[in-house]
Amino acid sequence: MKCLYFSFAILLVSLSVHAQTLAPSRNSFRIGLDAMSLDVPDDLGSRLVARYARHLGRDRIVIGAEAGYLYTSSQNSPFNGIDPGPDRRKRLTADLTVLFDFLPGPRHALRLGGGFSAWYRNDDVYRGAMVIDGGAAIDRWQTSAINLGPHLTSEYELLILPQWSVGFRVAWANLNEAGISSIAGINTGYRF
Repeated sequence: MKCLYFSFAILLVSLSVHAQTLAPSRNSFRIGLDAMSLDVPDDLGSRLVARYARHLGRDRIVIGAEAGYLYTSSQNSPFNGIDPGPDRRKRLTADLTVLFDFLPGPRHALRLGGGFSAWYRNDDVYRGAMVIDGGAAIDRWQTSAINLGPHLTSEYELLILPQWSVGFRVAWANLNEAGISSIAGINTGYRF
């Protein structure tokens, strides 16, 4: 009989401890830095990003909304003593992504997914110069547009503390007139 009471007491203690464990985090917020290719193959920039995500299905499905900002400026060489000015590129990005986690463990996540991107770009780029009647004519290309298109993302995340994570990702975005951008970045996140 004492063994039955002892077993019952152990069961009550274990159930009460289990009942008081924290529910899994359902939301996350993360910030990161991405290296991103622009529409010219050799032009790269650094993009700051912030993402809010909702975790569903025991953290197997993640729906995220992300915003980013990139500004890059590069100096051009003078042409016949005339400075053509710097190239300036700006991106304001918004992405909506659905990701699936292929690792069911609580500390590691390997996700693959895709979604929709809307990026505002503002470019002022030096294209060339030519000599006309002893002077120089500078040719610059300026554009300001909103580009829409799909993107694919693969990311790895590691929980270093119960609510804090670090991760990295690679992505690809096809933005029609703006071209294809490749992205690789690191991030840190907080789950709540």
